[in-house]
Amino acid sequence: MNETSPFTPPESESLPNATSNDVDVNAPTLVQRICKPAIVTTAIVAILGGLSLCATFDSIFGVAFIFPFSLGPLAITGLFGFMLPGRISQWILALSSVCYGVWFLFMYEACNNSPSSTAGLGFLVIGLYSLPVLFFFWIAAWAVHLESISDRGQ
Repeated sequence: MNETSPFTPPESESLPNATSNDVDVNAPTLVQRICKPAIVTTAIVAILGGLSLCATFDSIFGVAFIFPFSLGPLAITGLFGFMLPGRISQWILALSSVCYGVWFLFMYEACNNSPSSTAGLGFLVIGLYSLPVLFFFWIAAWAVHLESISDRGQ
């Protein structure tokens, strides 16, 4: 009598072995994909922005509420950083993160140094006001990516 463990799959459901021809051994690992200029720069700007928000707000809940509004465009830049692997696209996205960081610093100082009691609401629109400029960077990075794909195809 041949008993098998209920946790082992039957032979028909077994997973392909690692030496199968379907596995791409040249595919980039997760660490190689994360260590790109756009991802690293975006992460640094987001961390510095988050720390500055922590210094401004007394409550972590205030930071958690404001963070998506004020630093949300960096998430889109980071997503494009994963999607567009080209070197020029990566540097365009890294430049967009640096420009956003400068914009955030300018608006952060304006909101913090304002005598108005409603100046903190400015953090809600920082991301929205930056979108026209960031759209330019995102479209440029995407266009460079599409151009590199068309060049490889010819």
